[in-house]
Amino acid sequence: MLDQHIKGEAVFRTIFIFPFAVSAVVTGVAWRWLMRPETGINLLFESVGLGVLKSKWFADPTWGILFITIASGWQFAGYVMALYLAGLRGIPSEVKEAAQMDGCNTWNLYRHIIIPMLAPVTYTAIVLTGMGAIRVFDIVTVISGSGQAFSTDMLAYHMFEQMFTANRFSLSAVIGAFMIILSVFLVVPYLLSVRKEQER
Repeated sequence: MLDQHIKGEAVFRTIFIFPFAVSAVVTGVAWRWLMRPETGINLLFESVGLGVLKSKWFADPTWGILFITIASGWQFAGYVMALYLAGLRGIPSEVKEAAQMDGCNTWNLYRHIIIPMLAPVTYTAIVLTGMGAIRVFDIVTVISGSGQAFSTDMLAYHMFEQMFTANRFSLSAVIGAFMIILSVFLVVPYLLSVRKEQER
């Protein structure tokens, strides 16, 4: 929709990219207030007569990590949107026009032409979001910490807790090494693909 050159496009782009420009600490504080059991979304549900939808949100040991994921995804979605928009604008208009002249409808245009051409952008987005998921710390720290039964404990936060609270330095070092190994599995294939593209 953002690639259709709609009226007020710059305003929509700004709204979507804004969460990424905000600090993760600010994002965490805002989402913590929204997901507090006695305020935020629950208060809204209760005021409109939908109290049955009230939840413990991040305090729920079963679904807590899902709501942390939603908050973190909300912050990063604008950046991924900007990547895809740049990729879409980089596709020559001649390609689209030629496909439409050959009778290609909108669905087939995106399915067989545009989405395959956006494969490098998709791979970049996967690498960046994967790296962000591995090192996520601040938003988890602000919203919930480890959560009930360690339900929202993440690698970086667990490493921090083991290092500075439990004084288990060796375990903290192992967690850090494991995070580096996970990052290598993401970054090395990406660097190899970039190298192949440059050689072509």
